[in-house]
Amino acid sequence: MRIMIKVTSVSEEKIREIGEKIGQAFWAENCGVATLFSEKECISFFRIITQVCYRAGCLYTTSDNMEGFVVYYRKKEKPALRYQMQMLRLFLKEIPMSTWLHFLKNQRGWKGFEARCKKEPDYVCVFMLVVLKEFQGKGFMRQMLHDPFAVAKEKHIPCVLDTDTLLKTQKYQHCGMKIVVRNDIPIRLPCMRWNIGNTMIYKC
Repeated sequence: MRIMIKVTSVSEEKIREIGEKIGQAFWAENCGVATLFSEKECISFFRIITQVCYRAGCLYTTSDNMEGFVVYYRKKEKPALRYQMQMLRLFLKEIPMSTWLHFLKNQRGWKGFEARCKKEPDYVCVFMLVVLKEFQGKGFMRQMLHDPFAVAKEKHIPCVLDTDTLLKTQKYQHCGMKIVVRNDIPIRLPCMRWNIGNTMIYKC
């Protein structure tokens, strides 16, 4: 039984608003990939992801109150190339090239789940998961992982995701995921924070 709700039939203005709230939630974490952007760029980055994933039909929410959002899909049902290209064009249009160069420099050496699991014939990918700021700490993460895990169990395939902070890693472990690969990638910031990059997996 699925418990998440697919986000459908909302206006472009509404999906833009949702995307900005998602970006604000990631920015408020003050860690991981979000630290590679300015606040405005971070919000734009996640707004674009939200808008394109909505159009691709793989954006889900917890309830009509929209406490949190998850993007997931099976490898065999990956969003069409046109959506990936659309996302790339919007990224390049709205976020300065200097930011992308900084981003790529700090992600050097990172191999995500697509590289790690390319030999798997199929898997469920959790591409984005976020609880909005005002609803955090209330158990919504487990609810949002229910459906990806249910698909994985039903199809007897793994569920995989990449995460970029130690705290998120611990939360995913608490929900039943395991670390497949651990990457320690330094983020070159004045505070010299380290980005803990992990590929996580759930197997039934």
